[in-house]
Amino acid sequence: MGSDVILGVMGDPVDHSLSPKMHNAALRFLGLSGIYTKFKVTIQELPRALDSVRCLGIRGVNLTMPLKLEALRHLDSIDERAYECGAVNTVLNEKGYLKGFNTDVSGFVDSLREAPRMAVVLGSGGAASAVLLALSDLGSEPIVMGRTKRKVELLARRFGAKPMSFNPQALTKIEWDLLVNATPLGMRGFPALDIPLEALKPGRTVFDLVYSPRETALLKLARRRGCRVIEGLELLVNQGARSFRLWTGMKPPLQVMREAVGLERCW
Repeated sequence: MGSDVILGVMGDPVDHSLSPKMHNAALRFLGLSGIYTKFKVTIQELPRALDSVRCLGIRGVNLTMPLKLEALRHLDSIDERAYECGAVNTVLNEKGYLKGFNTDVSGFVDSLREAPRMAVVLGSGGAASAVLLALSDLGSEPIVMGRTKRKVELLARRFGAKPMSFNPQALTKIEWDLLVNATPLGMRGFPALDIPLEALKPGRTVFDLVYSPRETALLKLARRRGCRVIEGLELLVNQGARSFRLWTGMKPPLQVMREAVGLERCW
């Protein structure tokens, strides 16, 4: 690597992102000269933004909503995992040649303590695609719920899931053991995700990929109902650590990255 490494996250919205705290802490810990910053980029601006990555020698970027699906059309090559789930969350720049990866898949698996038997995934975007691919790898039986019928059916066909229209009330009639919120519902500035109390039974696991606020209304309610909860920060750190290794070729300081965003201990 050169003397300076420039990294960042692209998306809209992006102001809430904690990725700069996490990655800048990792750079400092390893004694690397560089910076990780935020770039507000809309879908319409993405082609020009990626050209800027090439021209300015930016080593790599993370992509967040709504760019993960659109990025596939604008990169020079796509890693197998990114191709399988149809979404890119990490871009590596090698002398102007942009490679797309998806570290959400392995990051999601890293965030689980055990493989679920029956999982329900809410959402039909890039995050949901990565989660469904991870669940398929784990041998789980996933259900995917979303508001856009065609997108949900395509995801279900691709990953061997059962498609359902977005209806949280239906969660009371499904014997699920893992619920994953892969929508922006519950994030600051978005409507809340309303899950019926009867669906949140003790012993079940609720994983909210939203991390701003850190403890969403869904996680608060699930915790009070006796569910095990997994914060979105777990996925943020685990996928971020894998991205960091791609960009730097170095072992990421996972504990340092966790502490930078307020997670104290590794499992």
